[in-house]
Amino acid sequence: MTGRLLDTNILSERLRRRPHAGVSERLSRVRPSETFASALTRFELRYGAGVHPQPGSLWARIERDALPLCTWLPLDDA
Repeated sequence: MTGRLLDTNILSERLRRRPHAGVSERLSRVRPSETFASALTRFELRYGAGVHPQPGSLWARIERDALPLCTWLPLDDA
């Protein structure tokens, strides 16, 4: 398997009012099948939404705008 592993800061950049142009441009050039994120990153995004003043609305944006950007890798027992 080859590809890019995305971290929380890259995925959450997509949610900013004014996302960094370089990050947005780079993400738009790669397919979700070529980019990956771990379940731990998903947990971090969920936690961030949970402590936000409007958790439901932020989580909805995360589900719409960030989660589809990559293939999600599960945690394993290794």
